[in-house]
Amino acid sequence: MKLVKFPFIGLSFGLFLIFIILIGRGTTSQGEAVLPLLTVLFVCEFAFVMTAIGAYIGFRNIRSVGFKTWYAMVSLLCFFMAIGLMLLGVELWSQLMAQIVVVES
Repeated sequence: MKLVKFPFIGLSFGLFLIFIILIGRGTTSQGEAVLPLLTVLFVCEFAFVMTAIGAYIGFRNIRSVGFKTWYAMVSLLCFFMAIGLMLLGVELWSQLMAQIVVVES
């Protein structure tokens, strides 16, 4: 695989994983979580890594080859998705830690 295509792969895979995260954070009719919180956190961290690498490779390629509009847009989308996933991961960590404190006390 050429690294030039990785921002496109990272963006599409990141969007797919965000869809899984949104479904996994929901609850069933019985009030149970669709996916365990730790699983959702793992998927969120993996999506963050994929999109952050996509943004890095995209910006590095723009600097070396030159500016291309579509490539720059995909790299920026990867960058903003990585920031959003990082913030979501911090929120999920705080929820996970709150559950652990409740269980221990």
